Amino acid sequence: MKFKRICAFLLQLVIIASCIFTVNADVTSSDAANTSSGSSLELHVDKITCEISVFNKADGRVWTLNPINPVEDEYTTSATINDIRSQLIVSYYDKENKKAVIGSYISSVRRGSFKITESKNKIRIDYDFSRPHEQFSIPVEYSVEDNTLKVTVLINEIKEYGKVKIGEISLLPYFLHAQSSDNGYIFIPDGSGALIDLSTVNSASAAYSQRIYGRDGALSYYYDEGSEHDAMLPVFGINKNGAGVLAVVSGNESAASICAECSGKSSSYSRAYASFIYRVYDTVTISGSDWRYKEYTAQAENYEKKNFAVEYLFLQNNTYVDMALQYREYLKKNGALDKNLTEAKLISGAVKAYGATETKDSFLGIPYTKTVAATTFDDVSKLLSKLKPSSQKRLAVFLEDFDEDSMGNDYPESDSWVSSLGDDDDFEALVKKYGKNCRFFRTSDVIYERCSSFLWFFQSNYAQMVSKDYITKNTYSNVTYAQEVSDWYALNSKKLIDNSKEFFEEIADMDKKVGVALDGMGNTLYGDYNADSFVPREEMLKKFRSVIKNAKKEKLDVAVQGGNAYAIGLVDTYYDYPVTSSNLIISSKSVPFAQIVLHGYANMVSLPLNLQTDSETAFLNCMEYGMAPMFAVTGMSNKQLRRTDYKSLYSTQYSKLLPQISQKINKSADLFHEIGTSCITAHSNDGNLGITVYENGITVVVNYADNEVEYNGLKVASKDFEIIK
Repeated sequence: MKFKRICAFLLQLVIIASCIFTVNADVTSSDAANTSSGSSLELHVDKITCEISVFNKADGRVWTLNPINPVEDEYTTSATINDIRSQLIVSYYDKENKKAVIGSYISSVRRGSFKITESKNKIRIDYDFSRPHEQFSIPVEYSVEDNTLKVTVLINEIKEYGKVKIGEISLLPYFLHAQSSDNGYIFIPDGSGALIDLSTVNSASAAYSQRIYGRDGALSYYYDEGSEHDAMLPVFGINKNGAGVLAVVSGNESAASICAECSGKSSSYSRAYASFIYRVYDTVTISGSDWRYKEYTAQAENYEKKNFAVEYLFLQNNTYVDMALQYREYLKKNGALDKNLTEAKLISGAVKAYGATETKDSFLGIPYTKTVAATTFDDVSKLLSKLKPSSQKRLAVFLEDFDEDSMGNDYPESDSWVSSLGDDDDFEALVKKYGKNCRFFRTSDVIYERCSSFLWFFQSNYAQMVSKDYITKNTYSNVTYAQEVSDWYALNSKKLIDNSKEFFEEIADMDKKVGVALDGMGNTLYGDYNADSFVPREEMLKKFRSVIKNAKKEKLDVAVQGGNAYAIGLVDTYYDYPVTSSNLIISSKSVPFAQIVLHGYANMVSLPLNLQTDSETAFLNCMEYGMAPMFAVTGMSNKQLRRTDYKSLYSTQYSKLLPQISQKINKSADLFHEIGTSCITAHSNDGNLGITVYENGITVVVNYADNEVEYNGLKVASKDFEIIK
């Protein structure tokens, strides 16, 4: 009896082995067809499950685009397992605009309604979502070239042959996955960059979902979602058990969001992926007779025309530093980073001065508002004379609301312009006196325009929402932090170009040119969903870039606010640049990913440090990340300022802040004198010490601890930094 059991067991092993061999034989038969001669990658497809795997000949690793044999557990339900086996997860709307979500595995693969086509270095799968209540097909192409896997959704070949409409497509939602037993982290482009530790298990944590280049205000302005900072770069990645993958959203990234979650949220897997909006929908909030609010979905019959694509770069080294260096090389290869920053344009510190504002006054007991100068040109000149800019301490000076041209339609026509603010002569006088060692920028918002008129010929200047309302700019109450809708409107593409050209030409006519700092141009992107003049975000992105190019044509120095990747290669100065991530619960730490990518190619100027909750730590972040610190200043006393529209700038009087500003900018100048325009080559931070290495051999050690710390025999004082040559 025992012998028979042994024989039966051996027979089962033989059968299992033969099955495995048969599957592998099918996969191996397509090796030659799916391998690029110039690539170290091989593509394999399981013709039954549609699962794709990539064999990296360089290190012998196999990457599966879906987890192998997912099982039900305390975090992973049987329904979720169907999604885990899917290469696409699609949201769609029925004829009543009710939303549903389905994965390609249950709706296409299990039903056998798919088609696989193979060629030399490509695999194409047409996923036909064939269930009666879905009825649409989405083709996806997988290709390998130059050691990169590129996955493309072929937009123009999508077919909707039923009554439902596709809304959003999540691509390879479980490719970059890991379990809590794995070592490493997921990288997301939140602010400066953030890591999600793979060991994190938290069913209560919110998932990360951030639209690349920021939320589209045209889709819904009823509430704001997401984190403090935007996903400025179209990248994400994973470091898993000694190997790494960097994902770059390379096709229609303005329609995409970067999504991530930790283990325990919806399954046992931590993961990151890209999701793309295919058709535009808007959420409309309507109040009923019972005073309750209900959300309805309004659909636009406008959809994307450009392919969605993500490129996956397989890394030999796998840290976030390696990912950043790889992305830098990717940008250089694609022509976005073509030259280093010159020493003459290097900035080591900055101030942002605020000019015209409104205050309330009264005459014979009758209240009225009037325009006053919070800071004058004379104030700015006095401040610079104290800071003493030099060839080793080059400063940027951002002048906000110092002239009617920069303020545009925001200036109240009923008030007369304050004499100390400002005309071209005042700007030219500053440039003549300090221009050798200072870069001056007139700050202006060319994207939005203030208008209270309801006349159609004015309203036609503005982009429209899906629900046919106009895109308005959101503001926040300084007291309650509740969102309010202002009377700022987003310009349509034609008006945007016309207004900006006119503004740039006026500045170019000055004898002594100053630069332009474009508020919003580096942290905002919207679409124009007017049914008669549909302009998707991808097209609006081109318009934004053309605005920057128009300024360059006039030979103006251009700075942009924030750090969206669409401005890379067009400008050499970013201001209001985040020095950390949003410190979300899901993330374990902030990292200087964006700074590693751009340092040496552009100036990165921080948000005003004296407006931050912890200005000392923010300054140390700047020194660790190689960023120029900025300070907000006004000339008006605090007592006067709090009665104006600049009350949120309370305690920015430069005469009171001068010792602090001077000390910080001097220390920053010492740092930049050593690092110059060198690129960052290495970085680490253990919570106490932040260590940054530059290509010229300089090492910067920043001590965040409350006590003195020794590093390689060098003593670094608490809350201070040292430069090692």
